[in-house]
Amino acid sequence: MRVIGVAGWKNSGKTGLVERLVTAFAARGLIVSTIKHAHHGFDIDQPGADSFRHRAAGAREVLVSSSRRWALMHENDGGEAGLRDLLAKLEPADLVIVEGFKTASVPKIETRRAAADGPALAVGDANVICIASDRPVADAKPPEFPLADTAAIADFVLRHVPSVDAGPRADASGRRQHRGSAMPPGVDWISVDSALATIKNSVTPSVGCEHVAVGECSGRVLAAPVTVQRPSPPAANSAVDGYGFGFDGLTGDRCRLSLVEGRAAAGAPWTGRVRHGCAVRVLTGAVLPDGVDSVVLEEMTTVDGNTVSFTRPARKGVNSRSGGEDLRQGDALFA
Repeated sequence: MRVIGVAGWKNSGKTGLVERLVTAFAARGLIVSTIKHAHHGFDIDQPGADSFRHRAAGAREVLVSSSRRWALMHENDGGEAGLRDLLAKLEPADLVIVEGFKTASVPKIETRRAAADGPALAVGDANVICIASDRPVADAKPPEFPLADTAAIADFVLRHVPSVDAGPRADASGRRQHRGSAMPPGVDWISVDSALATIKNSVTPSVGCEHVAVGECSGRVLAAPVTVQRPSPPAANSAVDGYGFGFDGLTGDRCRLSLVEGRAAAGAPWTGRVRHGCAVRVLTGAVLPDGVDSVVLEEMTTVDGNTVSFTRPARKGVNSRSGGEDLRQGDALFA
């Protein structure tokens, strides 16, 4: 990942530039993280909060977590952590912007503003690769940009700041550990080339084809896609208990249809054709008989002898499921 510092004296525009750079790099699709140097007594916690009480009781580290974010607070008993150690605590990112840390050995942008007092950092720091200022800088050796020209500064950073390896590092035993101790104890890191060689040496070519049951396919490679032999569901069916009918030609908000004898149920279809102006009792999952394309919910009907009336206007295709709605014949099931 790339690491770029933004350094300058108080009121020189550091935080504003960092904020604009984060927005600019994120808009280009980069994953951006930041590190901010603060004064000795800073505190992100609030007195009276549960986490504050944990720390006051003597906890060396307190981690607060929610569905939106988590934050880890660590008490520096042995002095301030160095920038390299702080970088190692971050998740992988395309770019880390470091605000402050004027003496750190990383490429830096020096910010200058007329309202800020202090000597030029670039004079004694070879790590300053450019200057961002609100006024022209006389005899500026590093390239100079207007402080407000965020796009030009971002382009310069991407062209001139190389990627660095802030990932695995050695512990006291010499074993390489991943940042944040993500690797289990006893697991070593290896290079990409070694990993590829291990994979290639473990792979053997597939020879011939066999037809086996699905339960015996573990560890095998498909020779050809497995396709759906019959649609699911196999035919149009009812999504509810109610009355099936053909919609075309119906008029009026309160339809009144003649009931035919019998019913259609799942596994027990109604045979024959339902004529226009008639309806048949259908249960959930029943194949829709010929002549039926819609099903009115039972609770929205009134039955009077051999007729059924709708208490609400019906819609064509209501409460009906098409054949092959889940899987169509010929679709690839496994590929």
